[in-house]
Amino acid sequence: MTALIKRRIRPHVAAKTTGREAIHQRVRRLSRTVGYQLSQRARKKIEDLWGEAKCWHGFRCFQRRGLLQVRDEAYLMGWLLHLKRLAKILPVSA
Repeated sequence: MTALIKRRIRPHVAAKTTGREAIHQRVRRLSRTVGYQLSQRARKKIEDLWGEAKCWHGFRCFQRRGLLQVRDEAYLMGWLLHLKRLAKILPVSA
């Protein structure tokens, strides 16, 4: 983790509440910033979508084999989840 900070990459890790090491103190300071809080909100949305895809739509076991076929299946799953979200947001027209 120290190597990331030396390269000016901000690690997105959980900080130990009792850790006295400099890295944990730095991550705790970072967690109070607005950017980190926004990132956590975005991460929550993404994790929920992945969880739904794995639990309800069979994303744990792919039907196809090979990198290109798995990528295509992942795109289809993303489109499916996006359409489901849009169906909730958009009003029903009569």
